Amino acid sequence: MRYIGVYSAITCIYLFFIGSSLSVAFAQTSTPSEPLTKILALVKTDPDKAVERARVIYQQKSRADEDSILLMNIMAEGLMRLGELDEAMEYADKSIRLQDIIENTTYQLDTYRIIAEIQSQQGAFERVIETSLKGLELAESTANFDYLRDFFHEMGIAYFRLGNLENSEKYFVRGYEVALEHNLPSHRASSLVALAIINREKQQPDEALALYAEALALYEELGNESGVASVYNNIGVIYEDKQDYQRMLTNLQNALAIYERINARDNITIGLLNVGNAYRLLENYEKARDFLERAEARAIENNSKIILRNIYEELTNLFIDLDNYQTAYTFHLKQDEIDNQIQNSEAKKVAQEIGEKYESEIKERRIELLEQEKQKDRYVIVLVSALSLFTLITMMLMISRFRQKQRFLNEITEKNQKLEVLSTTDPLTELPNRRVVYEAINSEIARCNRYAQPFSIIIFDIDHFKQVNDKYGHNGGDLILKRIASLITQNIRENDLFGRWGGEEFLLVLASTNQENSLIVAEKLRALIEAMAVEYEGYIIKVTSTLGVCEYQLGTNIEEMIKRADMCLYEGKEAGRNRVVAAPTSQRNQQNENIS
Repeated sequence: MRYIGVYSAITCIYLFFIGSSLSVAFAQTSTPSEPLTKILALVKTDPDKAVERARVIYQQKSRADEDSILLMNIMAEGLMRLGELDEAMEYADKSIRLQDIIENTTYQLDTYRIIAEIQSQQGAFERVIETSLKGLELAESTANFDYLRDFFHEMGIAYFRLGNLENSEKYFVRGYEVALEHNLPSHRASSLVALAIINREKQQPDEALALYAEALALYEELGNESGVASVYNNIGVIYEDKQDYQRMLTNLQNALAIYERINARDNITIGLLNVGNAYRLLENYEKARDFLERAEARAIENNSKIILRNIYEELTNLFIDLDNYQTAYTFHLKQDEIDNQIQNSEAKKVAQEIGEKYESEIKERRIELLEQEKQKDRYVIVLVSALSLFTLITMMLMISRFRQKQRFLNEITEKNQKLEVLSTTDPLTELPNRRVVYEAINSEIARCNRYAQPFSIIIFDIDHFKQVNDKYGHNGGDLILKRIASLITQNIRENDLFGRWGGEEFLLVLASTNQENSLIVAEKLRALIEAMAVEYEGYIIKVTSTLGVCEYQLGTNIEEMIKRADMCLYEGKEAGRNRVVAAPTSQRNQQNENIS
């Protein structure tokens, strides 16, 4: 539950500002009409209805005014809550464009906040920082301390998501200082929660608990039940780190009870998942299954794919604990299916961002060139009698333009190269990511079908990896993954492709290699991993791995091949782990090997 704990904590920080900042925006400007006030109250509790009603009023308006900005911000806010991020961004962009005509600083600040949060949910954290910097500049110039603190907080979350804890903590602290200096108790409480999360990541659980206790007291004093629930949830995560599973359960149950009382849709689902995981750790498997299945039903109903993916991961762990590997494998496939959907979505998003950046650069460059042309024309009029000087200036402009164009093309090339690396590389291990591995297998299948050359894949994971995380923390587990990535890379051929498949799973594509030789490679890798010893904070960590080997069968597709290798992996787990299991080869493949 480490990922879920941090995910739900950061999500709760977001959910608090969705709605609270809208309320601040309304409070700091002229009083909205009664219908808008009622719609505002719905944004947090029933975003679907809020969007529907806002659309009706917006379509009935005969002219644009400040209410139009409010309506567009409400629709953007509601659609963001419903996960319709592209449409939400469209309304936010319309709001910004309208504010070029109708100036309202507070609404502009709130629109920047909405855009930053949409970008964050899209995973565009560098853009979050750019948008937040614009918001910070405007908030500072207008002495709007509510939004000043909010944008510091947004930047802290963005840097946290980018893995930069130092910058994340710096901006969370600055947000806390603004809240403390200007008596913003609710903002101060959520800043304390954020700093507690940072301390947990730095493996300082006692400091984190002290910060949570202070935040809890503030939320209770303010009567903010959502904030109280988020703190209880995050305290449960700390006790999981401490392996005090009974206290973990108590705090998570407190959080769930509040989420159910205030009908917090996605947080109820996360609460059910977290309580189910606590029961699993306490080995109360019947209750664990009940809570996880309730969470699954809610996630499917609400179309919460990321949460559903984590529910399937936890159900897989549950049935492994119960030694029911067949059911565990079924849930693993469901988790894998969602991972593929997310991977495809991310790939499209990267391609779109490349296109948008390129088009933006082209437009800006055209404007610059037009300005230069106008400047040159003015020189022609003024210096018409000085032909030689004019010629010299013209040549200088041409040289300058050529150099600027060249610099522009170089910058575009460099940005495209960086984006290509980001879209094909796993950031932790620096191995090719799942999409690259998937494409490599497809290429090998095409080559094999054309030239009748064999190839095989080896899929493996780290045995009892969750226990490594539980004992040595997230950083210890990450170190193991990086060391294994380096070890395997140094012990395979240049024409083999080795990548991270997901979580603690890796996949190796062996070109021109039949199953007999693949088994030799797999056993070599298994022995290397078993012999590996990693030093971490005074401990020596040793792990083992289980490997599934599968040679390509003519006529099968990539999904069937991966499924066969996965089944071998699970057979190895069931047989006791730390072993190599190979899929049976067909008679047809054996004949092809004899011919070759």
